[in-house]
Amino acid sequence: LLAEMKTELNAMEGIVEQYIRQLEACQKEGKTVMNDMEREQLFAWRGYVAKASANIAVRTLLTLGGNSIFKGDPVELFTRDLLAVAAHPNSLWEDAMAAYGRTIFGLPGDPVW
Repeated sequence: LLAEMKTELNAMEGIVEQYIRQLEACQKEGKTVMNDMEREQLFAWRGYVAKASANIAVRTLLTLGGNSIFKGDPVELFTRDLLAVAAHPNSLWEDAMAAYGRTIFGLPGDPVW
């Protein structure tokens, strides 16, 4: 389980690094507005990282068992915080994938994200 979670963490780190490179490239170009495809790709990357992080936290909590669910336990706090991030509209997996998918097919992206 630890090896699997570590591999997922490595994948998320790669996506976050790509996200940062994309933002740095925009900054270097002086670009302040992205096209729909670029914007929704970033939304998809945020959604992926939020979902995968929350999944790892829940799996950790379930693996550790009942002692880790007590209010104030570090694992409980960590899991709760990651679930809150994953539930935020700016990180919702389903919305991110729907918006990115629309732009892949040449349709407009989500007007908000």
